[in-house]
Amino acid sequence: MLLAFAIAVAGAAPSPSVVADAAKPLRTVVFHASYNRREELTIGHFSGGMGSGPGGQTTSTGDTGTITVDIYNVINGTVVAVVTERWNSQSSPKISKGAINEDGSLIGFPPEISAVTRALLPFFGTKFSPPGTDLGQVGATWRSDASPPDYSLDTSFTVKSITGELVTLAESLTATSKSPNAPDTTMTGTVAYKPKVLAPVSGDFRMRATKSDATSTDEINTDIHFARASDTIDSGG
Repeated sequence: MLLAFAIAVAGAAPSPSVVADAAKPLRTVVFHASYNRREELTIGHFSGGMGSGPGGQTTSTGDTGTITVDIYNVINGTVVAVVTERWNSQSSPKISKGAINEDGSLIGFPPEISAVTRALLPFFGTKFSPPGTDLGQVGATWRSDASPPDYSLDTSFTVKSITGELVTLAESLTATSKSPNAPDTTMTGTVAYKPKVLAPVSGDFRMRATKSDATSTDEINTDIHFARASDTIDSGG
């Protein structure tokens, strides 16, 4: 099965914009997932030129569930996938279609996908690490220049340790919004990555999003975790 998937990665297939619902996926990977989100909104109240007083609110949410990544096609290195998110607090699953470019950048997925999904999908990129990168060398590092239209992204990866076939990577991301209505975001954490099968095994990240204007500041901190539960082309750890 590993060989069949490797051949698919190297070959051509139909357009990535089309996923046949009835087709059998080339690969299915299931992750246990969780997140904890804390939002602090601070608002300044102004009245009659007499000064100001702070106001606002703090909210905390969290959930656990599973994220299933079904890979249907690989077109010249671009992975076409359907993602199914099942969260315990939601009565029905959320299904999204899109593609993962060679470098790990995402195309076509809706903005509503969870932060956990957004963090793990890039590691399915068929050239997630640039050609020539030695993932067998502790301390090896590289930067990603994949940037969507609405953000300027600066992402760095460093090989922290190697255990058997697993490579532990440290990731640091800074996303600067090009719109005054969207927050700036940072994300740091580690992921256990398996180069042999082009996929993540587990990951832990902290995301911090901030947005402010003349009267308010909004800060959101999210801790996310995922761990692979099963993979149809790889039963190893």
